[in-house]
Amino acid sequence: MLFLFVFNIFYASLKTGLQYWVWKTSGPLSQAFLPPTTPITYFLGYVGFRFWLPITINIAFAAIFFSLIYISRKRKERLFYNGEEYLAAISFLAVGWPGIVVYVPLIFLFMMGVSLFNVLSKKSQYTSFLYLWLPLALLSLLFGNQIVKTLGLQVLFISGS
Repeated sequence: MLFLFVFNIFYASLKTGLQYWVWKTSGPLSQAFLPPTTPITYFLGYVGFRFWLPITINIAFAAIFFSLIYISRKRKERLFYNGEEYLAAISFLAVGWPGIVVYVPLIFLFMMGVSLFNVLSKKSQYTSFLYLWLPLALLSLLFGNQIVKTLGLQVLFISGS
């Protein structure tokens, strides 16, 4: 989990540095986007939206799901196993934006399906998602962008993500 977190930060930093370098070395037209011609806020807004926003969304979703599962486990509820919060956070950090738009509904659909199966088969009254976090993340990684395009949600693609 820590590796994916650091990788996401490193990747956005690298793209920020490269964007500055490209504008700085591409001639007078590109240099007009940098100080002193244009305020630094333009550059920061540009890279903030294109490079840092998707990573911020990834980290926020990972933190929210990690916290919810962690708090649930600490309250002695039998919904999650030890370490499941880490699997959820790893999955969100790996899936990225806009794959999260596919991953979250996929999680809830599978959870409802598995729960319904367990209730109907009287197998167990509890449903564990321990073994589904990573396979569903892999599905979202492989087919998420295609599903987003198929649903007509191309507006969710942030340039640079």
